[in-house]
Amino acid sequence: MRTRRPDHSRAALVWLGAVAVLLVSSGARGQIVASDQGAAVLVFPKILVDTAGTLTGGVSVDTVVQIQNTSSGIANLLCFWVGANSCCGGPCGLANPDHCDPNSSDPDLNCRASGQRCVTSWTASNFEIDASPLQPIGFLASRDVTELPCNDSSSTCDAQDGQILGAGDPFIGELKCIEVDSITALVPRAITGVNDFTGSARIYASTTADGGSVDVREYSAIGIQSVVEASSGPIGDGVLCLGTNGGTCPTATHASCPGTLILDHFFDGADPFNDGDSVGTTLTLVPCTEGPETQIGPPGITVAQLLIINEFEQRFSSNRHVQCFETTRLSDIDSVPGVDPGDVTSIFSAGIQGTLTGQTRIRGVPTNEAGHGLLGISEETHSGSRGSFSTAANLHFDGSRGAGFGDTITIPAP
Repeated sequence: MRTRRPDHSRAALVWLGAVAVLLVSSGARGQIVASDQGAAVLVFPKILVDTAGTLTGGVSVDTVVQIQNTSSGIANLLCFWVGANSCCGGPCGLANPDHCDPNSSDPDLNCRASGQRCVTSWTASNFEIDASPLQPIGFLASRDVTELPCNDSSSTCDAQDGQILGAGDPFIGELKCIEVDSITALVPRAITGVNDFTGSARIYASTTADGGSVDVREYSAIGIQSVVEASSGPIGDGVLCLGTNGGTCPTATHASCPGTLILDHFFDGADPFNDGDSVGTTLTLVPCTEGPETQIGPPGITVAQLLIINEFEQRFSSNRHVQCFETTRLSDIDSVPGVDPGDVTSIFSAGIQGTLTGQTRIRGVPTNEAGHGLLGISEETHSGSRGSFSTAANLHFDGSRGAGFGDTITIPAP
């Protein structure tokens, strides 16, 4: 990297990278949450669809999801789109298609021009996949896929082979996929060594209809493995125990979510190459706990506590509330949403910190209730005279949530 900074800046970058590598967590007795190994649960924290560019200034956005069955046998997935669309004045629906963006500074996009609030709606819809041995599957989040490859040698497929229902357009939210016994018996599996799936998501932003100018950012799905101690059969009650919580989950069926998420980043507004371009980072967080078929009304709130450390090892703190899905520019965490003059006073501003880079450590604050684990990704955008380009990255992990503070994922009974 051709940054023009004194040696102490380069040393700090090396230090941050070393810390990120050393602090990757692998829970006890083979239980791990990772983005580079097979797992029984896949989490895609950010899925975007806006093919008309309604909320993106005319830029068409879509996401390609890729899922790979790494086993030599048939494997099955139950997947949930968990939506967090927002609309002016009330929940989104056929009667209210006026989509908005609560993080925008544009008064037309954030509803202030019409004197209304931008209200977020929580939705969930599911589909099933019956994956052939070693089968990779790729699909656009905006489209239905009504016929998947057959899982045997037959020449025709039917509904028993699964289908993919698109997330909707526009859509912002996440995707969770759970390995199940079969698509007709939606019972989650937790069997020793059964961690069959990996995945990735690639977000495309195209400024022209023919894709002549495309910005692409990709991240790996976060995989949650089944624990070694799990019984050699399905989980009969349909509740996945990500660690223990002392109530619903006296024993774990899957790895505990990370205790701390680690984000290494440029501070917003930094000019790392001294060429007039600036860098900004968007953080997306989602809860580990999910019950999309049983939740009534808004999901519970998790307070994400943030510890920010700059290159001088000075420490700052902030927090953010996370319900079902939260995505925000770092500077918006402690200033008015959107690009505005207040960004330069944010603790995430390079001008305030006096250094190019830093590290933010994020954890869900434990309460007297279990289920406050968090997962997430980051997106880094470089903007300047040459336009803008971006990249996505997985967060690093440190430790796991302690006994009694586990998370649960509940799926409907078959």
